[in-house]
Amino acid sequence: MYKIDFTEPHWLIYTYHTIGGVSLCINLFGIYLLTFELKELGAFRYYLMLFQVVCSLADITITTLSSIVPLYPLFAISSYGILALWLDVSAHYCLINVGVWAYLEMESLLLCFFKKHQTIAVIIDVHVIPKFIPYFCYLMAIVFPAIPCVGLDFLTVQEEKQLEYINMTSPEYYTKFASLPNFSIFSSHRPVGIFQHGPCPHDGSIEISNLCCKLPEAPGSNSKSGYSDVRLSYMLGANIVFCSRLGS
Repeated sequence: MYKIDFTEPHWLIYTYHTIGGVSLCINLFGIYLLTFELKELGAFRYYLMLFQVVCSLADITITTLSSIVPLYPLFAISSYGILALWLDVSAHYCLINVGVWAYLEMESLLLCFFKKHQTIAVIIDVHVIPKFIPYFCYLMAIVFPAIPCVGLDFLTVQEEKQLEYINMTSPEYYTKFASLPNFSIFSSHRPVGIFQHGPCPHDGSIEISNLCCKLPEAPGSNSKSGYSDVRLSYMLGANIVFCSRLGS
């Protein structure tokens, strides 16, 4: 059995804050240079400034506002940031906040590369992209972050059922999790009944999953988790059928 340290990791929190402080100073220095010293860059400096501002906000979010702590080897996290400790924001939403800002940071960097590439392309008249393509990319950049957020929300155990889920899958950690002020747990083998955030649109999916859970274990199954490869395959097939029926 793996031993998970549930005490507050002060060294990790201090590392978060140190990295965040250094990164913020560097980003502010970059913003100063772009504002007062590099005016010859023209309009391109505004894209660089956007990148620096997004980097600053992402660093603050990751290292100070969220401060995510993984509870390895379980698929669970805890948060020791300002959002969780002061505003009682769920660790699940802190993680989504981190992911969104990391994505925006990447997108702003790609935007800088794209603008530089197209500026050079217009000058040498090679590989000039039609004007409608960037607008389509901007639209996709807005829509795309919702996909992993919905997927993560789909895997998240409801807050009122988290301790019930832990007691069912890892009872040896129940007391420790109950003492945590803020945590979220996710599942790699998704029982439908626990993760449904609202009324189930088709109760037959729960019955199929329950039936799969009652199948006999195959040789070499993982006794610790209680799920064999055969049952996981049946559950995956049941969920695929369920999703296809929703789409029809």
